[in-house]
Amino acid sequence: DEAQATANEVHRLAEDLANDGLRCLGSYMVGYDDLWSGRVGLGGCRIEEAIDLYDPERDAWLVPALGQGVGPEALAWGALATLYRGRPATAYRMADRGIELARRMGHPFSLCHALDIGGVVVPVMAGDHATGLRCAEEAAGIAAEEHFRFWSPGVDLHRGMAIGHLGDPDEGIRLMEASLSAWEAMGVRAFGGWARSQLASLEG
Repeated sequence: DEAQATANEVHRLAEDLANDGLRCLGSYMVGYDDLWSGRVGLGGCRIEEAIDLYDPERDAWLVPALGQGVGPEALAWGALATLYRGRPATAYRMADRGIELARRMGHPFSLCHALDIGGVVVPVMAGDHATGLRCAEEAAGIAAEEHFRFWSPGVDLHRGMAIGHLGDPDEGIRLMEASLSAWEAMGVRAFGGWARSQLASLEG
């Protein structure tokens, strides 16, 4: 598909230029595509390659170029892939590293991303809904303050998952449905199937 073709092109270009910063980006992009295409093991390995290649000082130029930090993002999604592969303790450590790296960078979008995926989705998928809810509150505050139109409903979606499993399924369902409607109004098609499967777990 188009996303996979773009990821592979970045990876090929990085090899042609022998540029480790672009190699990091390319490995992350290919791994992310693999993860969301159901190739969780392969995706996790490629994201781990990106994490190993990442150098905060050398790759600092990627933040203004992309609008987000590759390191925190790779650690957050790598944590989720690691959780899916049955290593929760390692997943939590990776998620914490990503959040801490984003805090040091002082980049709100990267911090919101790392908090929502590493700090909310990873613990919620591991059944630790209270931890997920705490991180969701911080991420929601950042998204509101910075007017992140994508992340505000995204965080509320995951916050709804945590709230629903902590004993208030009606409020959880309300938040999740509102978030999905907001994404759909923006034309966002990603994550819909996964999100609706999580919604069904509360409705059931």
